Amino acid sequence: MQNTNFNATILHSGPPHDALDILLANSAPSATYNSKDRSFDTPKCDKDTRVGLIEEIWNWARDEEAPSKLLCMTGSAGSGKSALAQTISETCAEECLGASFFFSVIDPLRNNPDRFVASLAYQISRYMEKAETHILRAVEKDPAIFKMSMETQAEVLLINPVLKATRRSKSKQHWIIVVDGLDECTGEHHQAQVLRVLHTCVDRGLPFRIFITSRPEYAIRSALASTGNLNGAYHIILNEHDATADIRLYLRRRLREIGRAEGDNHWPSEDLLEILVQSASGQFVYAATLLKFVGDRRRSPFSRLKFVIDWISNSPNKQSQNPFAALDDLYTNILFNAQAAYEESFEGEGECPRLIYRLMIFVLIVVADHSTSPPDVLFADLAIKSLDHLLAVDLDYIRASQAMHHWIGAANMVQKYSAEVLEIALLAWPRLLPLALMIDPDMPVYNKICEAVVLVRYILDRP
Repeated sequence: MQNTNFNATILHSGPPHDALDILLANSAPSATYNSKDRSFDTPKCDKDTRVGLIEEIWNWARDEEAPSKLLCMTGSAGSGKSALAQTISETCAEECLGASFFFSVIDPLRNNPDRFVASLAYQISRYMEKAETHILRAVEKDPAIFKMSMETQAEVLLINPVLKATRRSKSKQHWIIVVDGLDECTGEHHQAQVLRVLHTCVDRGLPFRIFITSRPEYAIRSALASTGNLNGAYHIILNEHDATADIRLYLRRRLREIGRAEGDNHWPSEDLLEILVQSASGQFVYAATLLKFVGDRRRSPFSRLKFVIDWISNSPNKQSQNPFAALDDLYTNILFNAQAAYEESFEGEGECPRLIYRLMIFVLIVVADHSTSPPDVLFADLAIKSLDHLLAVDLDYIRASQAMHHWIGAANMVQKYSAEVLEIALLAWPRLLPLALMIDPDMPVYNKICEAVVLVRYILDRP
């Protein structure tokens, strides 16, 4: 089955004149895997990387007897979720891709679910021939359907038309729907709504396999929990897959290409390469940011790489450009969003205690100082236990320290958002402290940090 590219453009200037135009006008073409709006610097897996994961997902997609029709892949920011979603979309496009939707917090057409169902319906109508007629008839019958709830849209534009189209079919053909970056859909209630709609689609027997990627935020964690509606989903935890070897291969190939273009076939050395690999800490976004910086054609890649090595070694020229500015922007944005979500739920009196976040970061840092375990082992196991220890500490025993009153009242509230903050810390703990301080530069942060260190050391030293 050959799919049709979803790059259609409406040329008329008046209102849509038929059902297909109405459907397209209410969808988000920029959200598809092959949209021209995503064609610049679209992330995808480099050759010979993530081979095992791609094979695992592809086998699930083709398995007619797969016990779960829904696959959720969760992982920290920058771990390569979107690259995998893009690669799977391209792989499936030649025979079984039904639809794709890549959420993006910076695009107003795809940072919310308003056009989500219409986008899926439009794409499915393009290459599920039997469903097209039923979908377009539904639009003709009620052009106001796009003003209805997402659940109603799904029932009218997806579920009923596809069931009608496949009612008498003996074909075992199924279609893959890829939904990337659910966490970039603003609002937990919107994320939960998207998950409910997708679950309903597979629960009602539609011939779909649905692949979802997201950071492990509250909505998807709740859905995947034992009491959640997606508790039976196939769940891949990306952070449990060591990407070090793939990042080494990726950096070696791309940097050697730059070296050959500059006349040095052996640049960079394996020693320098290993420094870069270790500093990436398993995060593809770090490696990609590094390559963009070093590969800037306006500057010498040799001098730029030396600058990166100096920066990693904590001896940069403070007046120089930060090679990881884009990465810092990413982490800062995540921290701001987590703080905003936390403030919405804060029910205590007085200032919402940003110290909670600094405290969590210091738990990880101080535990690291007390451990001889490698960072990947440490943060995958000990950090989570330490965070639980922090949240379960006997507060009555600490209340005598008046310096801690800012965070004591919020100890219960932080439970909901602790996992996503921990996930950020797991991602890049050595870079988090300056970013955390950027959130509220006017606070007497150094006093607060001292309080945090004292408290964390007290917790860790308890019998």
